[in-house]
Amino acid sequence: MQNKIVNLENTINLPENQKTTNLEVQQMEDVIAEMEERRYRANNVIILNINESLKASRGERLEDEKQTVLEALESVNITDRNISIQRLWKYVQNRCRPLKVSFANPNDAKEVLKNRRNLPNMKMFADQTIKQQKYYKTIKQKLLDIIANGDNSKTIRYINTVPTIVSKGDERGRNQKNL
Repeated sequence: MQNKIVNLENTINLPENQKTTNLEVQQMEDVIAEMEERRYRANNVIILNINESLKASRGERLEDEKQTVLEALESVNITDRNISIQRLWKYVQNRCRPLKVSFANPNDAKEVLKNRRNLPNMKMFADQTIKQQKYYKTIKQKLLDIIANGDNSKTIRYINTVPTIVSKGDERGRNQKNL
């Protein structure tokens, strides 16, 4: 606590040009931390609608759920069996929690997401950071505002992993400006 007080006093006593520099350094650190977290999460996929195992021990449940995931992944040609799984959130009876699947490399995760339509009864999403989730919500709200103004010709597409509002007829989102 004493160190925090000293650091705060030092920050207050700094000349104006160094305060700006400290702010810029903090912003750079935030960007670096965000990039590192995205790199870490690139190996993960969040899967919904996989029923929780009813086995007695935690280890048996995880192994049972891992087998279910591996069987589903065979239909999208993922043969690497080196995955780890983890249920998210707290257990609530009669409720299916999301499952986080971690792959050995991000290419497997991208391949699964690319072919997720081949997996019936499962919804899959990329594991996104809080900032990515907030950005998507702002884009979604902009789209809802556009639709509320009577323009139903727009949709959200991911262009270079960034959600962007584009015309519905333009499947790849090429030649579109961000709105």
